[in-house]
Amino acid sequence: MIGCPGRFHEISITTADLVASIDFYRLLGFTIESDATTPRNPKENPFPLNAPSTRTRLVILQSANGAGGKIGLVEFGAPTPS
Repeated sequence: MIGCPGRFHEISITTADLVASIDFYRLLGFTIESDATTPRNPKENPFPLNAPSTRTRLVILQSANGAGGKIGLVEFGAPTPS
């Protein structure tokens, strides 16, 4: 964002334990804005690192006052990448 040094609008983080990550960010005042689980074809989309996962869950967290931006937490599963 031009003119807003030191602020972020949105960041995405890949996590192996989405529930623990949500709990952590809730302690910092974030709330769930959206939560979506979608199928994934690992042959069409090899990210992350050719993982065989067949599902992706994305949770978007909003900061308490809105000025702190959003955090996207991504978890790959079925099976979980090692």
